[in-house]
Amino acid sequence: MFESGTARVAQVVPGSPAYDAGIRHDDVIVAFDDHPVTIGKEVPPLVQKVGVGSTVTIVVKRTTGEQKLKVKIKTRPNVSALASSLVGQRAPGVVLPVLGGGTFDLASHRGHIVVLDFWATWCGPCLAEIPHYEALQQQQPDIRVIGIASEDEETLKTQPTKYPVVRDEKATAWRDYLVMAVPTTFVIDEQGIVRHVEIGYGDPKAIDKVIANLRRPPSP
Repeated sequence: MFESGTARVAQVVPGSPAYDAGIRHDDVIVAFDDHPVTIGKEVPPLVQKVGVGSTVTIVVKRTTGEQKLKVKIKTRPNVSALASSLVGQRAPGVVLPVLGGGTFDLASHRGHIVVLDFWATWCGPCLAEIPHYEALQQQQPDIRVIGIASEDEETLKTQPTKYPVVRDEKATAWRDYLVMAVPTTFVIDEQGIVRHVEIGYGDPKAIDKVIANLRRPPSP
């Protein structure tokens, strides 16, 4: 995953071909084999052209200079398995600026159920879910619904929400939560443990059921 509008790497999933080849967060991709790269979205089509099993040379720029790395193209990892591996684990920390002002610190919301929704303005399924999350926040104000997006402030302002949206410009939270597709939504319990991950547009009421179960008193 790249920072918006750049060829700077924002996320490298552990165990992925890029990770195994030595590509790391903050590397800038400048070439894919003999093809110059100026923006991240140029890379996926180049990967598709060479195909699974091929080995390519990626040139990355670092503070120490340019470096050539050999990457063996493999089948795309199971995105559901990646994010879902966090279920039952303590949620990674999130400290990010809130659109319009202020800072969101996940740790300060311990004692509340938190719904973290990773989304983008260009994602139709993401936009379709917003009214449901707005209703959830209104009906259960003690729950914290937070949108996380990596786009610039002006773009995010074109799609206002009735719950806070935080800007993850460098995709730090996306990396820590192993998010590879949008929408991806995490439900975090009052003790800060990830209890559910919803990937893609499914049944929004599934989140409601998870929250209802978390609120249910433990059996005697």
